[in-house]
Amino acid sequence: MSRHIPRRRFLRTAPAVGALAYSATERTLVPEMPDHSSTAGPPVIERWKSGRAPSAEYPIRPSLPSAVVLADNFWHPRVQRNAQVTIPLEVRKLEASPRRTRGGVLEAAMLSLATRPDPWLQAWVDRRVDEIASQDAPASNREFGVAATWYRTTGRRELVDRAARSAALLQDDFQANDPPFSGGERDSLNCSRLYRITGDPRHLDLARHYLDLRGREDSVGRSRHNQSHMHVLEQTEAVGHAVNCLTLAVSMADVGTLTGMEEYLRVAQLMWHDAVSGKMYITGGVGTTGNEGFGEPYSLPNIDAYSETCAVLMLITLSHNLFLASGDAR
Repeated sequence: MSRHIPRRRFLRTAPAVGALAYSATERTLVPEMPDHSSTAGPPVIERWKSGRAPSAEYPIRPSLPSAVVLADNFWHPRVQRNAQVTIPLEVRKLEASPRRTRGGVLEAAMLSLATRPDPWLQAWVDRRVDEIASQDAPASNREFGVAATWYRTTGRRELVDRAARSAALLQDDFQANDPPFSGGERDSLNCSRLYRITGDPRHLDLARHYLDLRGREDSVGRSRHNQSHMHVLEQTEAVGHAVNCLTLAVSMADVGTLTGMEEYLRVAQLMWHDAVSGKMYITGGVGTTGNEGFGEPYSLPNIDAYSETCAVLMLITLSHNLFLASGDAR
């Protein structure tokens, strides 16, 4: 028997079917939060130690990108064009600018080379890696992700070792000077990516500390827009700058899953639910306001929707990581 359903019939029946499936699993989708009403803030958690043996990875582990072979008519041509046109174009633009290196372009080139060798691009990557590895100054937090990708695609550790030395300096500075939150949505994420290579629990502690800085009264630019208006364990909604908020949720999922501290993972799940249940367009876009932010629930204007690519990328990453943590197909 044919399983084809006429489009008009599907559109009439799909909302009811979806509502049944949604309500049947609502309890797992919207986890209960601990009751903080009787206390003055989030639970007190020891600053540098989780008290539990950290996990090396998520419970479900995806295949490496280099292990996936695309042979279809949709994605294959686009990935091929990315390797042959887009990445080389971005590299040439960097070569003509004073900046010369951007982490996103460098990582994209590394990942592309793992499946699509290109001698010209390989030579550029090798030069940039050698330049970074030979610098006397400590690595910036932004370089931790590049180091992780370089190790995963080549097995070489020179950038990881440099990043680990720099992470130790960062931790020393936090412990000695206790600087406040001052922005940087990827700081925690960069540290958890480094941890997943080194297995050093100090790198995971550093990732958690970058989260716990938020909400302090001395936070620079303290506001909902940069999600520093309250401690992360008190946050339950997708608010403020859409990219920053979803990157924060990805970091919460990382820290919660890898430390075993479910409070952090629970917040990531709640932010995801708030974003997709009332602040996401039917296209999957998020971010409705001109300041690149989340708007009010169910306020989804069409003509002036922001919905930038970066925000969708982080929503995809968050959804993927929550699946890796739970096995929940949503």
